[in-house]
This record gives sequence, structure tokens and C-alpha cells, in this order.
Amino acid sequence: MFFIKEFFFILPEIFFMLALLLLVTLYPFTVRYSLFTYSAINYTYSGPISTKIEIKTSILFIFILTIVLLFSIEIDTPVFLFQQQLIISNLTQLFKICSLIVICLLLQTYHYSERFSYFEEILLLIMFLTLSILFFISAYDFLTLFLASEFQNFCFFILIALNRNSIIALESSLRVFIISAVMSCFFLFGIYLLYGIIGTINFIDIKIIFSFFEIPTTYPVLYIATIFIFSIFFI
Repeated sequence: MFFIKEFFFILPEIFFMLALLLLVTLYPFTVRYSLFTYSAINYTYSGPISTKIEIKTSILFIFILTIVLLFSIEIDTPVFLFQQQLIISNLTQLFKICSLIVICLLLQTYHYSERFSYFEEILLLIMFLTLSILFFISAYDFLTLFLASEFQNFCFFILIALNRNSIIALESSLRVFIISAVMSCFFLFGIYLLYGIIGTINFIDIKIIFSFFEIPTTYPVLYIATIFIFSIFFI
């Protein structure tokens, strides 16, 4: 029963995830391709505009239901889930709602263009990106924060390199991939150093340690770990 209660607080994320998986599963069966164009570089598919509008409407409806679920969950005090790996509070719920509203407005202004035929794929990738943002906001330790940020990076890689006919897009995605891989190594190394010094990577435990104990100035490795961890956000 305890785990059922924990899953209740992340019900919006679970609903969003299940809806996304359903869309990804049904996408090959629902899209009726009507135009097939061959080019020297790749094959290009372009489905009917009516189907594209239906997919966009379904995604916007999922966003609206997720916002309603976030509003329906009442939280008096911050709730820590899964051994304090996630935090659910009024502040995190507010940030999630604002993020979903902004993405909804951006999706509403995004229309189908015949010059770029990856309309549905972009919408699904934006949903994956939104899911990673929801978990990124609730992350309460460095491991969860790292996994959520890597999930976002994968979505960005695919979005940048989606136009395979553009050499600039492929080059940009490769540069982003290399820089992100290097910074992820720095981030993990900083977490490793931090855990080796204080023995935890949880935010609340780190706060307690630094509140009741003086920062060990004899450990310059602590400052090196801090630089490595925060460097990923600047890059």
C-alpha cells in the first residue's frame, strides 16, 4: 500500500507516460501515408494533413489532462518519493504546470509544412522531452537529475539531426553529442568525488551535512567536484 500511495503523487507523470507509449505504439497503424517521394538521399513520406491535425489535437488533449491532474493533487507538505529520489511539492507542481502551458502554446503555433515531412515525429519527440522535464523538476538527488538531463539530451540530438538532408543539422547534432558526452563524464566524475567525500548524493542529506558541519577546507577535492557538477549547467 505504501508504494501505491507513492505512485499516486506522480499520477500525472504516469498518465503522460502511458499516453505517450500508446501514441508511439499506435502511430504506425494510424498514420495513412498517401505520398511517396524518392530522392537521391533518402525516402520521404508525407501523410494526409487531416491525420496530422488529429495527432496534434490528441497531444494537446493529453497535455490539458496532465495539467488538470497536476491541479487535482493537493499537497500540504513536500512529499519525498522512492527513498527521497523525487520530491513533490506545491513549487514543483507550479513549475510543471507552467512548463506544460508554455509547451502547449508552442505546439499550438506549430503547423504542418510540406517542406518538412517529419511533423508527427517532432510532436512525439517533444512529448518525450516534456516527460523528461517533468522528472527533471522533481529530481531530488544527483543520479535522478543526471538521468533526466540525459533523457533530454537524447531528444535534442534527434530533433537537431532529424533533417537528414541538411549537412548543417548533422554537423550540429554531432557537435552537441560530443560536447554533451564530455560534460556528462565531468558530471559523473563530480558526483563520484562528492560521494567519496560525504557519502551521499541526496540533496537533503547534503544540506544537513553542510548545515551542521563546517566545509572541510582541507579537502580541495570538494571544490573540484562542485566545479565539475555545475559545469554541465553552464555548458
